[in-house]
Amino acid sequence: MPDVDAPAPFVPLPERHATIMLEMGLNWMVATRAMRYLIVHAAVVERDGRALVIPGDSGQGKSTLCAALASRGWRLFSDEFAFFDLENGTVVPYPRPISLKNESIEVIRNFAPELTITETLTGTPKGTVAYIRPKADWVARGEEPAEPAAIVAPHYKADARLRTTPKIAGDLFMELATSSVNYDRFAARGFEGVGKLVAGIRGIELHYSALDDAVEAAEALIR
Repeated sequence: MPDVDAPAPFVPLPERHATIMLEMGLNWMVATRAMRYLIVHAAVVERDGRALVIPGDSGQGKSTLCAALASRGWRLFSDEFAFFDLENGTVVPYPRPISLKNESIEVIRNFAPELTITETLTGTPKGTVAYIRPKADWVARGEEPAEPAAIVAPHYKADARLRTTPKIAGDLFMELATSSVNYDRFAARGFEGVGKLVAGIRGIELHYSALDDAVEAAEALIR
């Protein structure tokens, strides 16, 4: 990365893992350079102009739920970053390939065989990885923002029964603020902006094991 005035942030990877290096490099560049927006580590999908934001740490099912919803007619914004425009309160698309890891790869292959998924890459720093190719419509509409309507914090656990817990505005505020990679840069403007974002939306904490149940719970929330 000769154009970046900083030490190289990644260890070298073998040529067969070039896609992983490209993904990590893009994520790093976006997270450190796209300072116009409040950036939250979250997936986003949209339907009828209303965005569903899915924050979560790796392994909680964020990308898996995002892919499942995208296969059910939702428009993909991103499986990695939610870009909030604090000037107008919208979410801005970033329709890149959806990254699936480990067990979630076969889960989505079985759940949504119509999606185009790459061959798996094994032995990567992220384990086994495959990518879902964005649909042409998702990319073509990459400049169409949406209004945030709901937040779902997923928690996948094998054999868990479906359980949803409503989250109040204060909980949603902390969910976005603590999941953001640049919240501190906005100072008072960030505090006020996130406060306005969560004031008019609903949110739940979603515990699940069956993906069909998780999709139904997320769609019910947005309805």
